[in-house]
Amino acid sequence: MDLMKQGEPQPDERETRSAVALTVAWMLTCMCTAVGMFVVLAFRLLMLAFPVAAGAQHPFANIAGVLLFVAIVTGAVCLALTPLAYRVRATRPPRAVTIGAILIGLSPIVLLVVLFIVNGQQ
Repeated sequence: MDLMKQGEPQPDERETRSAVALTVAWMLTCMCTAVGMFVVLAFRLLMLAFPVAAGAQHPFANIAGVLLFVAIVTGAVCLALTPLAYRVRATRPPRAVTIGAILIGLSPIVLLVVLFIVNGQQ
């Protein structure tokens, strides 16, 4: 059964292939950043739940640090692709999607600043 009728226009019918490819790359970087941030926050919560002896480094700290770096890189790419998506697409992306992508792209940078502030006070 065909979900869309033959006469109905497709959502990206007027878009070029490069605009669709850029949009897919933009959303992939956004999703990678979001998943990376969830995993970093999960490791941080595990580090709080299962502390180590004073002066020792937690085994999850390195993994969380690498994933935070990856989230920062993908978040920066997501932020860089956001204005490009507006420029190359014939129809603009929904405002809610754009605001969500910007917030997700900024979240690893905000977490890094918060971690520097918290670790600097200890």
